[in-house]
Amino acid sequence: MKKFTYIQILTFAILLRLILFIFFSLFPVYHEKFGFISPISYQIFADLEFYLNFKLIFDFSLSSLSEFINTYKNILLLNFDQVSERYPGVFFSFLILITNYSDQNPFILSAIIFLTEIISLFIWGKYLCEKFSNLSFIIYAFLPIPLLFGFLHSTDVLFFLLSSLIFLKLKNYYNYNYFFLFILMILLVLIRPAAITVIFCALIYFIYNNEKKIYILITAIILLSNIIYYLPYFIIELDIVNYKKPFKAPTVYTTKLFLLIPDIFQFEFLKSIIKYCVKFVFLFGFHPSSSGNFLIYVVRFCCALIFITGYIHSLKKKNIDFIYINLIIIPVVLFLYPSYRYILPIVPLLILNFCILIYSFSKNR
Repeated sequence: MKKFTYIQILTFAILLRLILFIFFSLFPVYHEKFGFISPISYQIFADLEFYLNFKLIFDFSLSSLSEFINTYKNILLLNFDQVSERYPGVFFSFLILITNYSDQNPFILSAIIFLTEIISLFIWGKYLCEKFSNLSFIIYAFLPIPLLFGFLHSTDVLFFLLSSLIFLKLKNYYNYNYFFLFILMILLVLIRPAAITVIFCALIYFIYNNEKKIYILITAIILLSNIIYYLPYFIIELDIVNYKKPFKAPTVYTTKLFLLIPDIFQFEFLKSIIKYCVKFVFLFGFHPSSSGNFLIYVVRFCCALIFITGYIHSLKKKNIDFIYINLIIIPVVLFLYPSYRYILPIVPLLILNFCILIYSFSKNR
């Protein structure tokens, strides 16, 4: 696909984002649960309350600080059953604080999120054009995912940008120094728990390539710090998923299957297999929508077809892409609720693999 140059695609993609930003600002989308949503509205979803509550620590609330200290004290004493609070990354809470994000002032944070997605577009667009063809950039640039994440006031695009810069450094696509790489790693840890998979991928890469021991040591310290800080998060998340709010998808979405062959599914092992298979499929976007908007579900379903096809093709090559993609996917399938936003960091790679597969298929016909 040589009709359009990288600059032309990038220009069209940015113009599309600006047009959509203005359009949805003037004509918000209705969500059945959250009401009307726009890029410049105060968005109460995406764990906003979680970050707002944690912001109290920056206000030096004595009760919040005491609770924070007691949580980690219980972890050190191995009193995991006494852990009742979990904490998000500091970065986004701090961003909410300094931008004075509120119902009256959502604009600064909105602009930061929007620009972050455009920077990610610039970075991945160049990579996709160089590694395969402009077609892969066109698909990436005009797919609703990740485009729509530039309108959502959450940690997703911030995490996406930083994890992308780290991964592309490991791919030797960027040649910035290791000091900057470690700064990016620390910032990533300060955004959300999923940083553990990216840092672990970097550690594997450094060990495999016999990098300097100091690089391996620093990465290991950052990884350990990540694990310790987010231990309350993992403890409570596992408790929610496994006990308080068990994943009900198999009983809801495969009811007919269970009724047809009930004797087989009396075995817990087979039920678990079905559960993880459904979680895997949901993670890519084949997920029931709470928006009440059929168009949103159809769009997400189409994106999911591309992503899961790309994932299947990515299994052919055992390289750093393979490690990175699976380190993002497997922990979510095994331990977390399969929200499709978790795969955002690997969306460009899934699109790239999808395009390579389609090209190979058309070439062999």
